[in-house]
Amino acid sequence: MRLFFAAFPDVATRGRIEEAARLLALGAAARPVPPAKYHMTVVFLGEVPERELAAVRAIGARLCDRSFSLRFDRLEFWSEARALVMTARRCPAPLEQLRESLESDLTAAAVAFDAKPLRPHVTLARKMVQAPVLQATGIDILWRVRAIHLVSSATDSAVDGSTADASVYTVVDTWRLLDKRDASLR
Repeated sequence: MRLFFAAFPDVATRGRIEEAARLLALGAAARPVPPAKYHMTVVFLGEVPERELAAVRAIGARLCDRSFSLRFDRLEFWSEARALVMTARRCPAPLEQLRESLESDLTAAAVAFDAKPLRPHVTLARKMVQAPVLQATGIDILWRVRAIHLVSSATDSAVDGSTADASVYTVVDTWRLLDKRDASLR
C-alpha cells in the first residue's frame, strides 16, 4: 500500500487554485492535475506493508497539532519532475512542527518514510516539456489547513493518461487539527 500524510484544500481554496491554474499557458503536452487531486504532501511514506498500517493510523490519531495557514505565492517549474507547482515562499512553523512530529513518531514505530526536506507545494500540471511563460501577476492563495489525511495512492491502469492523471487517491483516515478554541481541551 503506497501511503502519504497530506492536506487537501477546502472547496473555496480548491476553487482559487483551479482558477489560478486555468490562467496558465501550459502547452499541449502538459497534463493538468484534476482539481479534486490538489493536495499538499506533509510526509510521504511510500510502500507500507499491511502489517504496519495500524501503527501508521495510530500515529495520525495522536495528532494534537493546531490548524495553521499557509500562503502559496510562487509558481515553479521542477524540471526533474517535469511538473509545474504552486509553492510557499515561507513554511509556517506549525507545518514544520507537524512534519517533525510525524517523522519522530514514524521513526519510533520503525515505519520508513521519505526524509527529503519539506517543500510545501501543490502540483498543478505534470509532463511539462519546458517551463511555461508565467504571467507577471503571480499567485497569492491563502490556505487554512484544518485536517491531515492518511492517503493511499494507486495507479489506475484503466485510465489512458491522455488527459487524466492516472493516480487514484483514497483517503484512509482523517484527523482534524485543533483551532484556538480546541487547544484548551487537550
